[in-house]
Amino acid sequence: MTKRYSAPPAVVWLRNITNQKTLEDRTSQGITKCVMLYVNHIGGFCSEIDNRGFFNKELNRFVPSKIKNGFPDVVACLSGRFIGIEVKSGKDTMRQAQYEICIEIEQAKGRYFIAKDFQGFYEWIQVLKKGANNGK
Repeated sequence: MTKRYSAPPAVVWLRNITNQKTLEDRTSQGITKCVMLYVNHIGGFCSEIDNRGFFNKELNRFVPSKIKNGFPDVVACLSGRFIGIEVKSGKDTMRQAQYEICIEIEQAKGRYFIAKDFQGFYEWIQVLKKGANNGK
């Protein structure tokens, strides 16, 4: 018997404000969609970054991405602050290159978050927004 998905409060809230009743955060794709909808809803900018490269038929070979290895899955700008968001689901874990990018972003005064579910990201943004309102 499979366990039925019970959406956390933040996902239920996002479903209601976006009228997208099938939103879920069980997969990386689902978490990414929730994160992007939410950042856009609160007036931020965000974009999903595809760093997989592609197969070029004319050259008959795979062309790797020019994006720096370990770059986050989603980048956002919220209240003038750069945010790198690495999405992980299931047993997926951070790679060394991703930890190194996290450090680089934070050293440049940006923020970095590892989103394992939407609820955690939503709560982190609430804390971040309070800090921004207090001049931090």
